[in-house]
Amino acid sequence: MSDQPRGSQSAGPRLAVLYLRTASSHQANRDMAIVAQQHVCSRRAHELGATVAGEFVDFGSGLSIERPGFTALLARLAELRAQNAEATVFVIAANHARIARSIEAYSRMSWQIDQAGAELNVASIPLVIYEAISGSSLGHYANQRPRSPSVRPHPRRKEQPPTNQEG
Repeated sequence: MSDQPRGSQSAGPRLAVLYLRTASSHQANRDMAIVAQQHVCSRRAHELGATVAGEFVDFGSGLSIERPGFTALLARLAELRAQNAEATVFVIAANHARIARSIEAYSRMSWQIDQAGAELNVASIPLVIYEAISGSSLGHYANQRPRSPSVRPHPRRKEQPPTNQEG
């Protein structure tokens, strides 16, 4: 097996399934959190050159792996794999905490995604980092290298005279 992620090997279409989760109990906060995640995940799908083929939402704790949205996501992955075995399928989450809040739940869920033939992609991690970790190319990011931020010295602040002077 190659060191390259599945996403860079397949010549077939690239598909993305978005996974969105929030634990907020207030409707307005829930809606805003889901919309923000949709935006971030859709942007990542575009960066990957993938067409969004599904979107699944769960409301509730990230500690449990019993979630209706995630169960439906796994069923959709099976459908996509049956329709086109050559497709590269990404499950995109906004950040690690949207998948799970415990290492046990996270590892089980990421394993289920892998067993379904998809690749988990966390949108909060830059693609150039994925490339550095895997040692392979992800599309048009192949020639980019992580850059260190330019460091500029902080302009010196003028010394302020003490305000509590004894007179």
